[in-house]
Amino acid sequence: MTGSDTIGFEVRVAPLSPHAILPHKAHATDAGFDLAIPAEQRLEPHEQRMIDLEFALEIPPGWYGQVLGRSSVFQRGMSIHPGVIDADYRGSIRLLVRNEQPVPQHLQRGERLAQLMFLPVPGVTLTAVAPEALSTTARGHGGIGSTGR
Repeated sequence: MTGSDTIGFEVRVAPLSPHAILPHKAHATDAGFDLAIPAEQRLEPHEQRMIDLEFALEIPPGWYGQVLGRSSVFQRGMSIHPGVIDADYRGSIRLLVRNEQPVPQHLQRGERLAQLMFLPVPGVTLTAVAPEALSTTARGHGGIGSTGR
């Protein structure tokens, strides 16, 4: 695949208030669209808050939106809960933000806290089987932390 082998499609975006800041890319080659907050916020130490971005999307069938935090937000001691936006969702897009610091965080209108990626929905079919019908592997039942540090 070369740089010219790209999949293009349209996602419709609708501002739900005059304060909405629509998703945008800082650079044409960016993978994700930056998501900025429409109003100033103050997060108290260890506070978690849902921030309404005041816009809605129309994502084409077969695709979904994935919301991820920006690295600059993590450097400041905050976290953004990742999220999935299904193609048929038409409500306002929101971010779940948490201040991990012991001091308040002041966020200005227009600060880019997250990024929005568009990804294809894989065609997966789940088939119910008995536990003994599952194939065996070297890992077996080893789960979280089973491979060490």
